[in-house]
Amino acid sequence: MTGLATGDPGSPPQAGGQVPGVGSLADPSIVREPILAADVGSVVTRAYLLEVVAGSRRLIAIGECSTLGDDGVPDVRGSLSRALSECLRAGGRTWADAPRERALITSAGSLPRVAVIAPSGDDASIATGELESLPLVLLDPMVLDGQGLNPDVLTAYLESGEPDIVVLMSGTRPIDHERARGAVESIGLGLAINAPYLILAGDVQAFESLRPMVESQLAGMNQVTRPEPQPILQAVGRRIMESLYQRWHDPADREPLAKPGGSMIIHSSLHGVCVAARNVGDRYDVDVLAAHAGATYTMASSYSGPINQRRGVNVVRDDVGSSTGRLALLKEVGAASISRWLPYDIDEEALTDHARRVQAAPWQVPVTVRDLLIDHAFNRESLRVTLERLARRFDPERAWRAGARGVPKIPAPDLLIGSGGALARTPRLAQAVLQMLDAVQPAALTQLALDRATAMSLLGVLGYMGGTSAVGSELEHDVLLSLGICVAPVGVGNEGETAIRVVVSYSDKAPVEIDVPFGVIEVLPLPLGERAALRLYPSREFDVGLGRGEAAAPRVEVQGGAVGIVIDCRGRPLQLPDDDAKRQAKLLQWFQAMRAYPPLTFVEGN
Repeated sequence: MTGLATGDPGSPPQAGGQVPGVGSLADPSIVREPILAADVGSVVTRAYLLEVVAGSRRLIAIGECSTLGDDGVPDVRGSLSRALSECLRAGGRTWADAPRERALITSAGSLPRVAVIAPSGDDASIATGELESLPLVLLDPMVLDGQGLNPDVLTAYLESGEPDIVVLMSGTRPIDHERARGAVESIGLGLAINAPYLILAGDVQAFESLRPMVESQLAGMNQVTRPEPQPILQAVGRRIMESLYQRWHDPADREPLAKPGGSMIIHSSLHGVCVAARNVGDRYDVDVLAAHAGATYTMASSYSGPINQRRGVNVVRDDVGSSTGRLALLKEVGAASISRWLPYDIDEEALTDHARRVQAAPWQVPVTVRDLLIDHAFNRESLRVTLERLARRFDPERAWRAGARGVPKIPAPDLLIGSGGALARTPRLAQAVLQMLDAVQPAALTQLALDRATAMSLLGVLGYMGGTSAVGSELEHDVLLSLGICVAPVGVGNEGETAIRVVVSYSDKAPVEIDVPFGVIEVLPLPLGERAALRLYPSREFDVGLGRGEAAAPRVEVQGGAVGIVIDCRGRPLQLPDDDAKRQAKLLQWFQAMRAYPPLTFVEGN
């Protein structure tokens, strides 16, 4: 809960033109210099210029262009040069006086697919539990019992998953060691051509006895790590960094960033988003959920729990990116799951044609409102299925099915951050808010923020380099835009009956009191920089975090955001009407209440 007497011991996030803190935690002993950075993605390359203003680094200028050349083939060197030149020009600099400190962030080809093979479910849980804090594609683990003991099944699992890294657990029992030996034979037979990177984990002595066999069976693989008593997390994290350096080892590839006498780092952009979410959570003692909708990758990053016991869990999907993964998403969830977010009729053939056009030209932006609505429908489902996979990390026993409309059981965030170009590039901020609310369905009170500058990865990388104190709250304010606060009563009621009464007491004008019916979403004004006291009176069937029907009195004032106070009484879980006409009418009602889109002249009755 944010800013209300809920008994939550954590300090609430504050939201003005910034998220969520006030003032600077900058360490004056740290020498700061301007930085020129670039984030190279598979579809878009962005450049950032950070200048030192009043002792703190501030984001001054951004340049971006397509990573793809005119022939549709990635042109990394050309895109870097164009984006950096545009950024320097916008910041009033030239190449002659460009900053010496450089940073290269990339998601292009830097995200490994990791397979875990373990003798038992407990061993698999240990491995996946360590790996879940890294941004990687974690395949469902293979347990060496039942069908998993069949070499053909194991070989098919590895060939279909095409992992870049295989983590092989030894187990703790003698029978586990024998199963691990069998797995080594299957890996050697099935993956000699793919040659992944193998990490041996678990009982060191057990693997020392297997090492001669490992070396003979897997001679064709790139590398086998020596069994060491080290966390899997460190081994995989080191391998990710090694792959980044191998990708960018050719000086010609990074010539636009190189400068004699300066320094340059190379880091994963997705890891940067995860680190930024973690640092914001630590700085302000709040639970954070970052929903990242990129062109190639969709990611959900949760960072929650009591201070000093926080758990970071990240799930990345490289098959349902907002641009490049639409056909795969359509196949996974079905056309009905996409079209249910549209206020007009559309068939599967039209959705398929749209997905093909976008995947063929992922850099292009929609030119009609109709295409924009389809984009946003795909984004909602892409985020939703990614959040469902995140939910399985917290609730592995729950059975999820494609197209399910339930709310993912993940820790309720105090702060929900939207990131990635698919959200940042929305023409209106309310469009990003609706996509985030529809996909995540946050309950009670949640602060909303958006990485409008598409620079959250840079924020995380700088924090990773020098700790949270190295990135002052001023830079966070440049990157994260406060959208406002969402009040979402939990419960289900009758259409049209009051779900909650909200009273907003402004500091400089008369208070506003409003009854919001169930099934309705409303926005109350509270602009950036303004403060107000918020009193909530839910009906007896609804809960804002204190129990059904319990009112919430102000503890501290809430601060405004770019959208305002969003009262989302559409129910948790959110249920869309089954009847097409009623569903489309509801969507139109919500779009109009949020002022999310211009009048939809192509929709009948609008």
